[in-house]
Amino acid sequence: MFFNIGPTPSDRFPVHAEHAGMCIDLDPGWTINDTIIYKGLPGNECTIQLTADGIVVDPGARRTFPVYYNSFNISNLIDYKTTYTSGQDLQVLNARVLANTESTTFTKLDLNDDELLDYLYDYIDDKVKNFNPGLPIKVFPTGGVDVALIISFILKHKKDYEFLNAEYKAMDYFTCHNRDNIGNNWAYRDIHYWTEPSILMSGTLGDEMMLRNPQHAYMLAKLNGEDIIETLKANPDLYHSHYYSRSKLKHFYNEADEMNLTEEQTKNFILGRNSFDYQHWHLGKTLTWTPLNDSTIANIMLNFSYAVLRDQFLDAGISKKLIARNNPEHLKLVSKLKNVDHFGHLYKLFEGIEKLS
Repeated sequence: MFFNIGPTPSDRFPVHAEHAGMCIDLDPGWTINDTIIYKGLPGNECTIQLTADGIVVDPGARRTFPVYYNSFNISNLIDYKTTYTSGQDLQVLNARVLANTESTTFTKLDLNDDELLDYLYDYIDDKVKNFNPGLPIKVFPTGGVDVALIISFILKHKKDYEFLNAEYKAMDYFTCHNRDNIGNNWAYRDIHYWTEPSILMSGTLGDEMMLRNPQHAYMLAKLNGEDIIETLKANPDLYHSHYYSRSKLKHFYNEADEMNLTEEQTKNFILGRNSFDYQHWHLGKTLTWTPLNDSTIANIMLNFSYAVLRDQFLDAGISKKLIARNNPEHLKLVSKLKNVDHFGHLYKLFEGIEKLS
């Protein structure tokens, strides 16, 4: 879902359109007609409207990609050194990018913990059940709890899927000309890519929306009088014990201490920070399905009591309960520790000795 809009075409892109004196450069996979250029999946999409007044980029209620600009160009690929965040619309020459409209204010739900778990389960269940892309969903287990969670729902609803036992990255005009720019978006350094129309399932934003982001967990635990990092160091067998203890995260914990937010401010901060966390959107004709990339999920999670959230922070407890509700056997997809030997337990699946069921 990459684009560049400016007065002259860029040879980094294979697809070009012109409107209102501007050139719209695109990667493969966009649908183009006289008034609209479109690409994406519900909740992770972009519409470029060709109007009488110029070009209007509508990224949806919560934009899922960064936008860079200078006096003449707008792009979500080429870094023009100035990054558009939010607030009012961005206008560059005859092109305009609409501002985000999704609320980042915490909403309290009148539900107890058991009701919240049911609500969360049903919300994710409906998303998976109602997703019918017309193509098999490509599934690549990674050992991560978020991927395992969505796989569990895919299996429950008997969705048409293709199990991947290898990583694949096609090389075409766009990827050959933009390897460096694509790699500047960290999530694209390690992503599958096919040049034919494909749907790739990803657990992206699961850490953030399911409240397992280390800084966010640290902040919420601190409000409840606990240093979650010290707790995890004392319990090395828990899912997040290694992940939260990495030295490079110290900066984020210090940032949280310096902000010293109230509970309400912390919840709004988490929703706001998540709204500008850009990971996977789409590349060429490979569309990335990211059902957990949804701030409604984060708002539901923020309603749980600390006793329940604590289990999520320590051992992905809420996520594992959701998986087990579908099928306890699917918990075997989750590695013992996050990002530590996280493929080791999956070798029988990749070798075809075992199958998903």
